[in-house]
Amino acid sequence: MNKLLFMILLCSSFFSAQAQQGDSLFVKHLFKNGLFSEAEQYSLQNMRNDSTFAFHYLARSYYNSNKDSALVHLLQLHPKTFESDTSLLSQLNLRLLLPLHPMHQKWFTEVAPLYSTHLHSPSIQLYALGENPFQYPQLSWPEPVQKELLHYQKMYRKKKWVAGGLSILIPGAGKLYIGRKNMALNTFFSHVIMGINLYESIHQVGWSKPLTYLNLGFLGSMYLSNIVGTLRDFKTRKKELKTQFLYSAYQAYHPYSAVILY
Repeated sequence: MNKLLFMILLCSSFFSAQAQQGDSLFVKHLFKNGLFSEAEQYSLQNMRNDSTFAFHYLARSYYNSNKDSALVHLLQLHPKTFESDTSLLSQLNLRLLLPLHPMHQKWFTEVAPLYSTHLHSPSIQLYALGENPFQYPQLSWPEPVQKELLHYQKMYRKKKWVAGGLSILIPGAGKLYIGRKNMALNTFFSHVIMGINLYESIHQVGWSKPLTYLNLGFLGSMYLSNIVGTLRDFKTRKKELKTQFLYSAYQAYHPYSAVILY
């Protein structure tokens, strides 16, 4: 009886292993033929709970094919399966650190927190600093990253209403306040030139002439456009410095991502 039971268990494990191998080979076959969605659907619906090979093959294939949206979706559905795959998490985490990546926000706000052992990794902290550069004052970073972080912090402290107020007082001063030195000089001298033209037209042809009204209209529209443009550029400048900070982190950590970032 014991021998019979042993043979049954042995055969069962053999056929189970064969079935798992068949599943994995079939997933490989689908990927090699470019059937990515079919491979994912088959893996999610038919893979056995004790077999993770096909899931990891699927994830690696997605990564190598730059199909990040599908990979993020897969890791979101199966965090326990990929918890120990620090290499994949590291590489993906580094790539998605760039703020222009379409999966940047979804990864760091919805998926990465599912991997609880990595919640205090540098990559999570760098993303958080992108949202608020004063969150981790006790941490230090590589010199290029620290330099960009200080620039971002300096801009983050500035107030939008101050930029607008300075633009009202002196054309170009608001742009200088947010760090647009060349634009500030161009704006200031453009207003000076238009002001001189208006002054000359008033003294040469008088207030009631069309030329005076034309110069006055140009100067007024330029003045208002500068105020509105400065307020818009304030937000743009913040985004630029955030992008520069995260990109410097991407460059600084890229050679060591498998060790440091996850």
